[in-house]
Amino acid sequence: MTIVALGGVVGGDGALAHGDGEHQVVDLDDGAETGSFGPKGVRCNGVMPGLVMGETQEAQNDVQLQKMFLEHVPTTRLGRPSDLAAVVTFLLSDDAEWINGQVWAIDGGANMRA
Repeated sequence: MTIVALGGVVGGDGALAHGDGEHQVVDLDDGAETGSFGPKGVRCNGVMPGLVMGETQEAQNDVQLQKMFLEHVPTTRLGRPSDLAAVVTFLLSDDAEWINGQVWAIDGGANMRA
């Protein structure tokens, strides 16, 4: 299971190197299905969260960042840790055993601007 920043698929000003690195992680997940790990029963999936108001974001309380995020997504709220936890729990469960090589955007629709 990987956690990839939105920069893995959506470019940004001045973040070329970071975005390229994140894209490599996306490629890792994508390649797992046809690579040498899939036939051995190893799944490799990831989540790509948007702005999640966990402990760090709550402590930073960057109101400008929060406002900017909400202006660019088709949602009415910021992410919660429970939004990610539900998806990660599912992807790690036996119910998701046929899901492999995927990166799921859990971001309120932020990736739709790509």
